[in-house]
Amino acid sequence: MENWLYITVTLAIYGVTVTLACVIPSVTIVFGFIAAFSVTAVVFTLPGLFYYMGYKKYQPEQPQKFRYCMSIFYIGFGIFMMFFLLAVQILTIIEAA
Repeated sequence: MENWLYITVTLAIYGVTVTLACVIPSVTIVFGFIAAFSVTAVVFTLPGLFYYMGYKKYQPEQPQKFRYCMSIFYIGFGIFMMFFLLAVQILTIIEAA
């Protein structure tokens, strides 16, 4: 990465972080948004995605269609839960205002 791009992106992230820290009244809102992304990714989306990618790359001799279908379900359910939890956090912010 070029030096000027690295410095620009770093300062932009720092600026956004400082601005949000000054604007957001409660840290629970921040933790809610972080949890909406990280928990759904760690619990549902990433394991399903890893199994799906492994299944495609290393085709087993005896296909395990149930596990393959469950991995696709986990990916979809993880994405659904992420948007659902984000919507819950946004509604919480709206109700508090």
